[in-house]
Amino acid sequence: MLRETRNSIVETVSKRHIAGSSLRDTLPVVNWVSEKGYGLILSPWAPKEFTVQDMMRECLACLSLLDLVRKDGVRSPNESPAGENRQDGARTGRSVPVLSIKLNALGFDSVAIQDLFEQAIARGVRLHVDSLAPERAPQTFRILEVLSSNRVRNNGESPSIANLLGVTIPTRWRRSRDDIQRAAELGLAVRLVKGQWEDASHPVDPLENAKRLLSFTPPLASSPSRHASLFSVASHDLVYLKQVLKTLQKQAIHHDIEQFFSLPINGENVAQEFNIPLSIYIAYGSPALPYNIRFSVTRPRLAFWMASDYLLPKKRAWEVK
Repeated sequence: MLRETRNSIVETVSKRHIAGSSLRDTLPVVNWVSEKGYGLILSPWAPKEFTVQDMMRECLACLSLLDLVRKDGVRSPNESPAGENRQDGARTGRSVPVLSIKLNALGFDSVAIQDLFEQAIARGVRLHVDSLAPERAPQTFRILEVLSSNRVRNNGESPSIANLLGVTIPTRWRRSRDDIQRAAELGLAVRLVKGQWEDASHPVDPLENAKRLLSFTPPLASSPSRHASLFSVASHDLVYLKQVLKTLQKQAIHHDIEQFFSLPINGENVAQEFNIPLSIYIAYGSPALPYNIRFSVTRPRLAFWMASDYLLPKKRAWEVK
């Protein structure tokens, strides 16, 4: 009985954290993001029944929409074009739109992933690889190494890989020290998150580990063979967010903020304080929670957000007319 109740609550709350089942459902949110002047990140969350071909079609549709937004803005149904109603003083977002995916949704198919990467480059979109569980990180980085090396070899020069390819690195993992160094060597864009999965064998404090991780990056990020890596801090925990941003600022590493569209967008004042862009991550497709509910025990604000989503659902920012 308790399990059924829990599952029912999770299912209800999960639906609040996707824009809808289809890409078309994201248009009101995309338009709102564009009007606010935020950077745009799209992420299709694949249902379990999706094949690699299904996911590729979805990703290519996302690339087309991101390309349209980058060039002209987007018109959502019965609304004026994005940008015409842009608010005075809105922050200018990151200029490069982002398609964020999990490689398991593409079956770690190297041919399909290479094709998607080339399609993203052609449309001026960064392909970003989200994190999975710690044990999948080695496989993820093998794919990233191939994509990065192929791009350098085929391009005949040292391009700014960070504008083309990125990876998420959780600061809850001990192994992330090696991962962040490898990402910097490859010149990738890096999204720092606390992470949904803990490192069971070596639990670490995500904030203190983030500070330690960043102490290893400048010599590699400024390697003469690559352009400097770009770092984004993705969090709604303002203490974590500000402390990591201060560390990046001291290290003189290019950085910005990312936040999840369905959680309270509380990073705008922080972006203004640090004079950096804020980008919004929009998910659609298969309902899922963007956080681990176990952390609600130690994070009262997370528990409050979840309870509010279930008991007191209200219109989100883009739904208010």
